[in-house]
Amino acid sequence: MKSPEQHVALPLDYASELAMEMHLMRAECCDAAESLLEESPVDDVGLEECAMLDEALARAQSLLQKAVNSIKHLRGSRP
Repeated sequence: MKSPEQHVALPLDYASELAMEMHLMRAECCDAAESLLEESPVDDVGLEECAMLDEALARAQSLLQKAVNSIKHLRGSRP
């Protein structure tokens, strides 16, 4: 068990990497949507699913990146 005085390192690098992975997953959603638009007839359900997934990833990515940036900013402003 760690003593209360020990500094606990936050996984900021991993969190930043995860945000980047979310960005890449959003790009894959766009690629999937483009493929669906090329089909005849267009798969409206598939497009809606792509949009829902992209929106969820965008919100999660934004929230995670803002938190990481905020923590880094706070660390940089501390004496």
